[in-house]
Amino acid sequence: MANEAVIISRFESFDIYAVAAAGLLDGINPCAFTTIVFFISFLALAGYGKREMAAAGVSFTLAVFVAYILIGIGIFKFLRLAGAFAYAAAALNVLIGCFALFLGILNIADYLRYRKTKDAGASLLRLPQAVKNRIHLAIGSDLRQDREAGRKPVFKIARAAFGAGFVVSILESVCTGQVYLPTIAYVLKIPDRHISAAIYLVLYNLAFIIPLALVFIMSFLGVSSGAFSKISQRHFGIVKLATAALFFAFAAILFMT
Repeated sequence: MANEAVIISRFESFDIYAVAAAGLLDGINPCAFTTIVFFISFLALAGYGKREMAAAGVSFTLAVFVAYILIGIGIFKFLRLAGAFAYAAAALNVLIGCFALFLGILNIADYLRYRKTKDAGASLLRLPQAVKNRIHLAIGSDLRQDREAGRKPVFKIARAAFGAGFVVSILESVCTGQVYLPTIAYVLKIPDRHISAAIYLVLYNLAFIIPLALVFIMSFLGVSSGAFSKISQRHFGIVKLATAALFFAFAAILFMT
């Protein structure tokens, strides 16, 4: 029994690291990072002071966390409900496994394309331009109105940033959900979980917002949005390979179970 407990503990540790790594990779993927950079650029160009930027940044980050938790709960409940039926569970395993495998291949294709062109904008897995435009509009509208009014207190700026962050998260999930869905399917396949699925969701999303929080902290230290773009461009290939490896691992697990 003691040896069995040790084995279970080691597998749980692996599961924790796998979920945290998935959230972190999702947070630094080009879809999420581009939105972060745009948000920082907008705050700077709109003339926000440090106090206002802090309020907007914390509120925006909190909104992203809350929105993704809610999205994750919805996906989890749907998959668990479908999993109550044997044939549906098997079909979902195959479908999500194929989806993960397909995304892994696309990430490899993006990596090879980037090596050839050195242009991250030519990625196959990117937000559609129409969604990008809606995200920029969601970020800009309320915050721009607050800034132009000049009389609105910090808490109203924070409220506008929270609303923008929530809407942006829903729109951005078109891209970031590519990692989220296979991760939740993976969590459902963890045998004899001693850690609840809710904790895994929180862990994933805490890891997801770490890059967002770091960007805001670095912006206060004077790092420009151009520098963030260069960092993203420089590590684009590594992120693509790591994400591909993650998708292939999830696909293998889902196919085997």
